[in-house]
Formats: sequence, C-alpha cells, structure tokens
Amino acid sequence: MFVGSVLSRSFWPAFLYCQCPDYLACFRRVLNSGPMAIAHCHIFRIEGRVQGVWFRESTRRQAERLGIDGYALNRPDGSVEVLACGSPEALDTLASWLREGPPLARVSAVRSGPFRGDCPEGFSTG
Repeated sequence: MFVGSVLSRSFWPAFLYCQCPDYLACFRRVLNSGPMAIAHCHIFRIEGRVQGVWFRESTRRQAERLGIDGYALNRPDGSVEVLACGSPEALDTLASWLREGPPLARVSAVRSGPFRGDCPEGFSTG
C-alpha cells in the first residue's frame, strides 16, 4: 500500500534525482514537500559581525519557516557556518536572507557551495 501510494503520487522521479547523499532523508523531504521537490544541500560561511547578535537563532527560525533542515554553528574565526538542505527555491530565499541577517548583524561576506555529506533532520544551532 505504501509503495503504491508513493508511485501513484509520482514521487519517484524527484527521489531518483536527489543530490543529497542520505537518500532516506531526501525521500522523507520529497514526501513532505510535493511530487517534484528535489532536496539540495549547501554549506554557507557568513563573515562580519555575526556572532553575539542572534544570527544562529534567527537563521534557525528562517530555515524552519522555509522547511530547510541543517544547522548554524559559530566558528572559531568569528564566522558562522550554515548547512542547509531543502528545495532550490527555499535555499535561494535563505541565501538572500543570510546576506542581511538579523538587525544587529553586519554581514561582510557570504560564501557558499554544494555539500556532499549527511543531511540532518530538523534545524539545530550549536
């Protein structure tokens, strides 16, 4: 029954083209997002005045609003690292928000690239 309902809803094409290495997490994300959603994972490094200004918590709220899984961590060099896994549209929206950040932040640079590792479930800060 489960497999039939998945096949009938045309989830398989999106699942087969998933770029995320954790296929089970990707499959869950596709089931929750719709028939043509494809999960992508990107890692961002945000530089500037981004620690001590609620950047990680604000990022978590944005990510949860957008349906993105991942994390936001302070780095020893004063930057913040964000791993984000979700639809391309949601990642674009998050990337735009990261360039600004919360009101007290002063972002000087955002670097990003594809991530080839495990996709976490939910969004955490550390």
